[in-house]
Formats: sequence, structure tokens, C-alpha cells
Amino acid sequence: MQAVASDVISREKSISADLSSVWQPLLKALPILADLNRGEILLYRFVSDREAVIVSHALPSSVPPNSPSSRAGERVTPVENPTLFGAWLRRRNLLDFIRVPGGRWNPGEDLAPRVQEIHPAIGGEDGSQGALVIEKTLIEHERHHRRSKLFRIYLRKLVQSALSGDLLGAQNLSTFGEHDGIVLVNPQLRILYASGVATNLYRRVGFNEDLVGQVLTALHSSDEILASEAIDCGRCLEREISVMGRIWIKKALPIVVPDRGFAGWRTWTGPTTRKSGLLPKGSETPEMPKKLAGVFLCIHDATDLRQREQLLRSKSALIQEIHHRVKNNLATVAAILRMQARRVENPEARRILEEAVSRVQSVSTVHEFLSAPESRFINIKDLSNRILRQTIGIPGESEGIVPPDKTIQYHVHGPNVYLPAQQATACALVVNELLQNAVEHAYTHAEVGLVEVELQDLGDNVSITIRDDGVGLPLGFNPRIGGGLGLQIVRTLVQDDLKGHFEMHTENGTAAIVTFPKGRIGGSE
Repeated sequence: MQAVASDVISREKSISADLSSVWQPLLKALPILADLNRGEILLYRFVSDREAVIVSHALPSSVPPNSPSSRAGERVTPVENPTLFGAWLRRRNLLDFIRVPGGRWNPGEDLAPRVQEIHPAIGGEDGSQGALVIEKTLIEHERHHRRSKLFRIYLRKLVQSALSGDLLGAQNLSTFGEHDGIVLVNPQLRILYASGVATNLYRRVGFNEDLVGQVLTALHSSDEILASEAIDCGRCLEREISVMGRIWIKKALPIVVPDRGFAGWRTWTGPTTRKSGLLPKGSETPEMPKKLAGVFLCIHDATDLRQREQLLRSKSALIQEIHHRVKNNLATVAAILRMQARRVENPEARRILEEAVSRVQSVSTVHEFLSAPESRFINIKDLSNRILRQTIGIPGESEGIVPPDKTIQYHVHGPNVYLPAQQATACALVVNELLQNAVEHAYTHAEVGLVEVELQDLGDNVSITIRDDGVGLPLGFNPRIGGGLGLQIVRTLVQDDLKGHFEMHTENGTAAIVTFPKGRIGGSE
């Protein structure tokens, strides 16, 4: 069934929620009925002899729908659709040609002729009464009329089975597409009908004989197992089956009908018991025997889709492995630099090497996030937390750049913000440089401090603020041109990579603010 807006779905649920339980199996079967009939399915509930309301509207996946959205909630009167009310009052199936839904004309509305196949029905003990309407374009109606008469008869029986509440488990079936095949078998699992698509599908796996008249076991495709399971449990089933290297998704829909022959099938319009809800008017039979008329097998070739999924999984696994190896290599580089820093006696040289270690670790952290499954986008909040721990250090856990005689706490505030890998790498380096700058310059005369990272999701833009409670900026300091290598790196990354804006000012310490537009979804990794 074609996806519709969530508010429309909620409206349909609220409209149909008060229907008795006998309507629920029919409601769940509408999507697959719309697909197989290649038309829209509308379920009407009659409020009175003068008004009916559409309680559910199923749009087909097998053909383009006529309606742009669900018509659930629309009310109709006898003046607008006299055939609907006439069929309901006489309890007769009718076929009618109309110009527009409900027989009305609205400016700009499609005036293509349509055909309504009306199946009136009477409700159960709750007094609800309704009708099922299959609405098609005139072109689809003519195409359907040219199909096998046997197929059309059994499709009508399937609709009757749904009206009687016997098409169980239909809500668990996937959609039926225009390129899917159909095979109809009798209760003895002998093929009565096979569509052209189904015939071509079986030819792909080496079965070149005429399908009609064959028993399912002769196809060697496990069809008989699926059909037998559906018959035994009395429910619609779906399985994914591998046949000669092809991946097929198969559906089995058992057709249950009244056990009284089909001499009067044209006038029989509903379920077979008072409990299930839709007996023909005037019938006093408390329970009508039922029988299996046959099984519809629907076949979808998912081979190409599964192969693409496998290629994507292989590509994803390869990319994750590359990120994992890059992370390990960067960790090795950081370890070598750290060892070199410990051997250097010059304090300035040691500081420079420690800053280099921190930069390498920041980039390594990004690759660590990317090495995880389903990680094309990185949560900047989690990334900032990790960089803070690496930069400031955690006693007994990790070694940072904070001198041992100082205690600096840190916090990250704001929502989760997800960015593509390229932006995340630039953000990691920016956050790292600004944190190093704060630790190095803000607390030269203090032993205790607080560094905070605040994230803001501004819709199309992201703002990252690194704030400390230190001494603030020196008088006359110009953040656009001043500072050392760290701030130069920040300015370059913000302007060239992030295409954003960078500013610094004194605010009970120093606040460094980076604002930039979000990367597009599906951007470069």
C-alpha cells in the first residue's frame, strides 16, 4: 500500500477504531486486495440511508493510484453516488462508470472515467453496515477484462473471502508490485492459471514447459510446501526462497468460500456467519459451511535487490575496516610522538610534541567512530566528550595535557548533532585546538578551572561554543589574525573546510564560537 502522511493514517485509525472486531480482518486485507485488483479499495460505512463515510482507503502499489492521498473521512450522499446506495439497499454487486470520485466535479480535478465495482455487505451484532468498492481507471478496467476469465473469477472469490473475514494474516504480507507474478492453484495444488510474468520467472530457473496443468511438486521450487502450510493454518503466508540461484519472495493467499457451489456467486456478497458479520440480507443461516477454493501464489524476484544489498554490506564492511586500520595507524603515530616527547628535555619542544599527539588523537577518534557499523554520520556531542577526555585527561585512566598541579573539570551541553565524516573531522580538530588553547592560556595563575562545550542545533546551521572561566583574552587581542599555530589551524578549518564563522570574546573568561552550515545528507565521507 502506498505510504500516506502520518496524519492521514491517524485519521483512518480513528475513523475505523469504533468498528466491531468483525471488520478488522477485512481492514487488514485491503492493501493486498488493492494490489491484486490493481485499483483503489474504499471501505464505506453507512451512517444512514442518506449518508456513508469512507472508513478506509487503500492505494495500490501495482499501478499508479488515482487519488493523491487517502480519502478516509470523506462523506457521500445518494445524490453524489446513487449507484453505491442502490447496490447497498438491494444487496447486489454492481459495476458502474463514473467521472470522478463520488460523482462530483471540483476545479482542477482529474476527469478521467473510472469504474466502480461495488460489493455491499451487512454488519454484525454491532449494527454496522458497509460496502467495499474497487475503483479503477477505465484503462485498468479494460486490461483486467482482457485477463483470463478464470483468474477474474478467483480474484472475485478472494474478495469474497476477505469480506467474510477469512483472509487472515494479510497484514503481514509485503506489497505486490507490477513486475510480480501470479500463480493460481486448486486445493490439489494443480496450477489453474499463471500470469505471463510468472511464466517468465520460472523460465529463468529452467522450467520451460507450460505451467497450467502442472502440479506444484513438478516445479521443484518449494511452492507446494508454502501452499500446504497456508492451507493447513488457514492464513496468508510469506517466505523468501532460493531457487536455482534466484531469490524469490513468495506469498500464499488461501481462498475460503461458502461451501454451496458457485451458481449464485454473483449475488453472494459477504461473510458466511452472523459472527463474522456480512450475511446476505434475509439469510437466517446461523453458520454456513466453508471450503477451500484454491490458493493464490504471488512471486517477487528479489535477486537484484539482494545482490545490491550484499554489495552494500561488503562495501560498508570494507570501509569500516579501512577506518579501523587508519585509527590503529594514527594511534601508533601518537604513541611514537608521545615517547619522543618524554625523551625531549626542552620544555617548548615537549609542548609542541604533546600538541601534535593531541591533534593526531582527535583525527584518530573520528576514524574510531567511523569504524563502527552504520556510522556515516557522527554525533558531535559524543565526539566532543571523547576529545575532552583525551585533552584534559582522566586521573588513572588517560593522560592529557593538563599539568599535574591543576584540576580542570569539563562539561558538554546541548543536543545530539549528527554530521558527515568530513565535517566531523574538521570539528574534531577545531574542538581539540580550542581546548588546548584554553588549557594552555586560561589558567596560568589558577589551579582549578571549568571548560565547557556547548552545542546548538540551529536548523540549517550548527554552533559550537568552547567556554572557560579563566583570565580572558589579552587587551587588544584580535582573534582574526592573532594567536599561534592552534588558532591559525582553527581559522583555516572553519573558513575553508566548514565554510563557517569563527569569533572569540571575553565572557567571564573566554568564549570561542564556531558557526557553520550543516553538511548535506549523503555528502562525502
